[in-house]
Amino acid sequence: MTICPTCPFCCATCVSSSQCSTCLPDCYMTINSSCVSTCPDRFYKNSQTMKCASCPFDCLTCNSTLNCLNCSPADYRTLSSSNQCIPMPGYYEKLTQICGKCPPICATCSSLTYCYTCASGYYLRSDNRCYVSCLPSTYPNTSTLTCKSCPATCALCTNASYCTVCITRNYIRIDNMCYSTCVGRYYPDDIQLVCGRCAYDCYSCANGLNCTACDALDDHR
Repeated sequence: MTICPTCPFCCATCVSSSQCSTCLPDCYMTINSSCVSTCPDRFYKNSQTMKCASCPFDCLTCNSTLNCLNCSPADYRTLSSSNQCIPMPGYYEKLTQICGKCPPICATCSSLTYCYTCASGYYLRSDNRCYVSCLPSTYPNTSTLTCKSCPATCALCTNASYCTVCITRNYIRIDNMCYSTCVGRYYPDDIQLVCGRCAYDCYSCANGLNCTACDALDDHR
């Protein structure tokens, strides 16, 4: 008498010692045609088909509503409040299982050429790349690690309220901002682009020495 081999665990019927054709109740068919009571990582129990169905690509484990339950550190993902496995800091979404690594100069990014924030010592320019310095008419903001625009009349500045060089026909006053005119007792120096001090007896002057007007009210001149 020939004895039929026993089907694998959880199989209701099988075609071989390693392949099931149907599963017992509370067991689920895998993509390898085996029956299991618990689906492997990256699959969930589909109670309608009684199969282990694929989770979204970013999940290590998930439920039947396709919300992630756990993420894999090997994929460089972490679980978000919306139950998705999002890239860890320093990595970006490639729409594949494993996240891509940002360039070393980026703290966060969306690709190898698009940074959101920069690593320490680098500053984000308007092209969304990180650099060790900022372009003319912008200055490095050390708090946000971004390149911010100088005031419109500044060619160069160290921050939003300190110009070091003015654009043409603007002059640095004593408050270190650039203006198209100078206040009384100062004259526009077209070489240095600063408001130079007139001689002590002048209210206005063509240069540092030659007065063009005096102050009769206050100086009695």
